[in-house]
Amino acid sequence: MALALLVTSLGACGDLEKAADKKEVACKSSGAIAALKRHVLQAAMTSDSRAGIVGDLGNILRYQAENGPEDFRSSFQSALVELQQVSRSVDPTTELVALNVSDVVERGPSETGESLCWARVQADLPATAVMPVADMSQLLAGSYSWDPGSLAESVSIELFYTVQGGSRPSVIESDLASADAMPVGKLGYLVQVAPVFLRPFEAMRKAEDARERELAAAKSRVIELTLSEARLAYAQSDAALNAAWRDLAESQRKSLAPQQRQWLRSRDARCDLLGKEYSGDATESEIVKLQCMAQANVARTSALGG
Repeated sequence: MALALLVTSLGACGDLEKAADKKEVACKSSGAIAALKRHVLQAAMTSDSRAGIVGDLGNILRYQAENGPEDFRSSFQSALVELQQVSRSVDPTTELVALNVSDVVERGPSETGESLCWARVQADLPATAVMPVADMSQLLAGSYSWDPGSLAESVSIELFYTVQGGSRPSVIESDLASADAMPVGKLGYLVQVAPVFLRPFEAMRKAEDARERELAAAKSRVIELTLSEARLAYAQSDAALNAAWRDLAESQRKSLAPQQRQWLRSRDARCDLLGKEYSGDATESEIVKLQCMAQANVARTSALGG
């Protein structure tokens, strides 16, 4: 008799647990919201949302690994291997995308006691992924003619769904189609793949920036030296011109004075114009002007018999 009562009691407990599992839970409750997010992520990550991106990005990395700058081919090959590893992984975690549930509508209970709901789910890139995905989109659009819109940073979904209550509510039914879930999965995949894809390009960009800085520094040193040489050449030619002028007889200097003043004004104006026409850079313009004046001084010195 006692054993029969125990079996009867256990059976009753089982019925109570099943009833509790189906207990209605409010659509707007935190448990129901969390269940909806899990449902969307699981549907998204199991959908075929990555095949096209994997193929296209893989082809780019493969080409660079075979034909890119030799110093970076191994980096592109490593990125390709990592990309392929990521493409085989399925990770429907909340870290991949930021989900926001809004406009939740309570549609009442089902015949079996579950909650019938409707909501809008917004999937966005997490803050840490916005910049890498934007950089990848810019690179692909600029160098590989991709449509920037193909790498959307936000996806919105509207769906009807049924929530079953219990200690951990779950969505047991919805009208979420694969085509609707696919963009969310694609978004989550972009979060994983963007840093991998960008890494060798970023290394190549930093190396190019370093080379450009070195070239700029070398050019700056050459310009400084050239400016010093131009100043010295002008000073020497000016000293020679003044010496030639002083060597003239007083009567010659008096006679040539108006001509000499006109020549100086003409020299200064002509060489100033030549420097400004040659370059928009102030230092380079000064170099050209000084070189012009030095050459003019040499010619004038010769004309004066110096």
